[in-house]
Amino acid sequence: DERGKTSAYIAIQRDITDCKRAEEALRETEERFRSIFETTQDSVFIKDRTLKYTIVNPAMEKLFGLPSSKLIGKTDDDLFDKKDASHIRRVDSRVLKGQVVEEDITKKIKGIPFAFHIIKVPMRDSSGEVIGLCGIARDITERKRLEEELRERRMYLESIMRYIPEAIVTQDA
Repeated sequence: DERGKTSAYIAIQRDITDCKRAEEALRETEERFRSIFETTQDSVFIKDRTLKYTIVNPAMEKLFGLPSSKLIGKTDDDLFDKKDASHIRRVDSRVLKGQVVEEDITKKIKGIPFAFHIIKVPMRDSSGEVIGLCGIARDITERKRLEEELRERRMYLESIMRYIPEAIVTQDA
């Protein structure tokens, strides 16, 4: 009023319930993703278009024996021998062109051969443009070793079977 005292209030009220629900749902989704990303035993990584690692999970840190801070910003030339890095670049270039690639491959890490089953997919922005790639690498070294051992035993048994007279084999059957 003319004396400077408040004589009325104007209030604007807006219902933000839906906004709060959406924020909560997003937070829960991020927590689930983070939990999976951090606890999976597979190496999970993201590379940008220049093929530099931008995100790596703890399984990848363990595999290389390096913290993520030492892996992020690196390329495969920094982490693998020349032959393996060249192969990885060729595969990654296909992924950056939009192709999904899945392969079993043996690579050396710090001079030690590891067998991996790797799946790489292109990552796209909201307009569909490929902005990088995401990869999941499962260490299948032990499985490959057991498969090779089984193959060798089978070959050994087949070679022995050639020397067993047919009459003995058919008689036991």
